[in-house]
Amino acid sequence: MSSFISEPSPNGRFAGMQLSGNALKLTACLCMLADHAAKALPVGEETSFLFIQILGRISFPVFAYLLVEGFFFTGNIRRYLTRLLALALLSEIPFDLAMKKNIFDPDRQNTVFLLFAGLLMCRVISLIRSEASMHYRTALLLQFAALISFAAAAWFLKLDYGAQGIGVIAVFYYSHGKLPEHPKRERLTAAFWACCILNSYTLDEPFAFLCLLPLSLYNRQSGSRRWKTAFYLFYPMHLLALATLSRAL
Repeated sequence: MSSFISEPSPNGRFAGMQLSGNALKLTACLCMLADHAAKALPVGEETSFLFIQILGRISFPVFAYLLVEGFFFTGNIRRYLTRLLALALLSEIPFDLAMKKNIFDPDRQNTVFLLFAGLLMCRVISLIRSEASMHYRTALLLQFAALISFAAAAWFLKLDYGAQGIGVIAVFYYSHGKLPEHPKRERLTAAFWACCILNSYTLDEPFAFLCLLPLSLYNRQSGSRRWKTAFYLFYPMHLLALATLSRAL
């Protein structure tokens, strides 16, 4: 459990419960599982509302935050991008089977494609910002063009969460600081504005703001790396399991 929740203080009491990166991922995975289960399986109206509209809305902002956190601390961004792209490709058929009951559905692509696009956007913007010889106005214009281009691509390719999802990742990217003066306050402020972006068009994700609770407990410690592969495989495996169970029912 030490990989997920902070150890007690020397006097045997918790100074306050804190969640590691693994605990945040587990929280997001469980909320995502509830959301997908309610969409893929026949459930009651009250259960559907609880799983989809409440629990399910927590997962994406948490995943987006952890994506940006990983971008700033990864030792190999190319490997990170490659892993996400491979996971997105591996997950597409299970996603379509679970969500649309078809092997291929061009109307919606799985969330990992959006995370891949967001990570690539962070890389492009960072390269622009790191160019010391570039005039700051030119750099700002190029960053804005990159953001608009990735948002348009997410909308055109019908990636899950679309342009709004790219906006969420951009908010977390620009608000991130490795050693901010008030890391918790800055993290929650970013999460608040990210959730505003998710609700910018239709106001249909009000419960996304519940992500502020787990993010407020994050201690910025990643936890044991032995769970890394399990978290990657959880996405396609749970979708495949739901698709199989749906067919059985």
